[in-house]
Amino acid sequence: MASDDLKDIFKNAADIAKQVPKHLQEAAFNRALDVLLSKQSSDGQGPPKSSNQKKATPNKKKGTVDRTRSAPQEEKIDSIDRTAYPDLSKAPRVLDRALILLAACHNDYGVDGLSAPKIAEVLTNKFRLKTSRRAVSFALDAASTYVDRTKSGRSVIYRIMAPGLDYVAAEKWKSTTASKSQKQSRSKSPNKPSSTKSQVNSKTGKKVKTKKKTIATRKGAGSATSRLGPMTALKLLIDKGFFNTERTIVDIIEHLDKRKGYRFKPNELSTQLLRLVRRDVLLREKQGESGQYEYKVR
Repeated sequence: MASDDLKDIFKNAADIAKQVPKHLQEAAFNRALDVLLSKQSSDGQGPPKSSNQKKATPNKKKGTVDRTRSAPQEEKIDSIDRTAYPDLSKAPRVLDRALILLAACHNDYGVDGLSAPKIAEVLTNKFRLKTSRRAVSFALDAASTYVDRTKSGRSVIYRIMAPGLDYVAAEKWKSTTASKSQKQSRSKSPNKPSSTKSQVNSKTGKKVKTKKKTIATRKGAGSATSRLGPMTALKLLIDKGFFNTERTIVDIIEHLDKRKGYRFKPNELSTQLLRLVRRDVLLREKQGESGQYEYKVR
């Protein structure tokens, strides 16, 4: 292929990429370039294989493009609303953050599986939680109970399994975090000084200070609070006819909060909604532009 033809193809691909939002321009440029090159190749003027390899190698090395994902899936991942998952920023471990992200992609966006570089990219760029690819791989490789590893070319795709979804939905990572913080606070907190009182020594007639032991009582100890579970709340809405029309997970959360006084997080409801779908109690379909699921009673 002549160098002038290559210049024209790259120019056309760049012009096409300018038509999409900025954060999708790189993916659009690569997609347009592939289409234009394949079209040129079908006309009998295909580029030598070495030119494709030179172009693909630096992109793969930088990790800017995940070749294992299609363009629609890339758009769904880029459209993730980080404000809908506040727990992700609170999770202290890379493993917990990766599992929460995998569960959100699986339950709310229909993306089944991500590579370690993509997980690290989303956590770093969207959630501002600096994470390396190696840290994600190390954490997920050790969590075979929660995720499944599948080879896709040179990449490894991690797919969250049922135990992982249950782990995220039950927020088990919070109990681990709480126990660690309690141990740290106990080790760091200084001993409280005991109060003293003065007594008169009967023999010498002098005042003597004696230590008085204090017993700390925990406020509210022994009290228990009850809370409506997510599955019970969803069944209540089904009985009331709430799902007679299509509802998104945002609609469900707002209704339970404003009308019923129950506050739930997306990851608490998404797993239970999936179970109701699998039990043929609810139907779910994707919205057109956002790619989120709408739920309706069968």
